Amino acid sequence: MNVYSAIAKGKKKRDFPDFFIPALFHNPKVTLTYFTTEDYAIVWRYWNAYQDSPKHFFEHELLQIKKNLKKKNLKNESLFSAKGQEIPLLYKMLIRSEISPQTVNYLNDVFDFRTQLEKCVSERILFPKINQRLSKLTYFMKKQEQVDLKKIVREVFLLDK
Repeated sequence: MNVYSAIAKGKKKRDFPDFFIPALFHNPKVTLTYFTTEDYAIVWRYWNAYQDSPKHFFEHELLQIKKNLKKKNLKNESLFSAKGQEIPLLYKMLIRSEISPQTVNYLNDVFDFRTQLEKCVSERILFPKINQRLSKLTYFMKKQEQVDLKKIVREVFLLDK
């Protein structure tokens, strides 16, 4: 079976081109064979699940962020701060796959931090690439009402759960 057949197996026409988006976010130079691996199948299923129920996954990942901040005894603001050549904690969590790029983009919809970070962060290797990819990814994400996203952020970070 050739690689194209393997990629298309079990998918519908409407799955494309979105099928390639999650992998291209993490590595734009990914090879076609990666799309046939079980690792990518997991990434693809998570992307689809997030697209089907974005508010649920957004809230779930925010709870994970809150838990990590509490464990490290950090304040919420530390997500967006960076010193020297560092990148913000939020971006570090994205790199470590602790949160998804969708969550970062939805947080940006609420706080509009990306342009401010571009001015403040002096790291010039990873940060600009990640920021550019996040920006491009927004076109493929399911749009959410800012009011709903703000409500979720408020419930997670301001109300004790």
